Amino acid sequence: MVVGIETTGHYYEHLVFKCQLEGYHVRTINAATTAKEREALLNWSKTDNLDLMAIVQSIIHDRGASNELPTGEILQLRKLTRARRELISERTKTKNLILMHMDHIFREYQGKTVCVNGKKSFAKPLTNVFGKAARYLMRHYPHPSDILKLGEEGLRDLSIRENLKLRDKSIKLF
Repeated sequence: MVVGIETTGHYYEHLVFKCQLEGYHVRTINAATTAKEREALLNWSKTDNLDLMAIVQSIIHDRGASNELPTGEILQLRKLTRARRELISERTKTKNLILMHMDHIFREYQGKTVCVNGKKSFAKPLTNVFGKAARYLMRHYPHPSDILKLGEEGLRDLSIRENLKLRDKSIKLF
């Protein structure tokens, strides 16, 4: 008996492992393959019955893969890699949301167009918008008027006091 299982996320792994322990020959079918089989059946709707037919057709046409699932350290590394990828994705989404909100409140925070010798160029007051100085300013001076109240001298004093390492060029751009 051959068991065909569509690979969806990581949900299929326990089923494959259990079937292999029971001695069944398992063929894993990629979700894209079942989508193509549904297309070949000229039925683009997605129901469990159509998915089952697509899996059966994939096995009949020898499109599934027969491979052992990883165990031990390889399995642990796969899980860690997935977790890391998800965390990086969440961090990116969070940073994008922060930048979106900062754009609404403080558009020049990420940089602004300046005219140098008659030519327009883009100048950034901060090299890293999530560095120490940037995070401090976002936390304590989130609005442009807060920074304007400080003025150049106030920003310079703040930079020295909090060890923000703001350069004169950055201070003038604010």
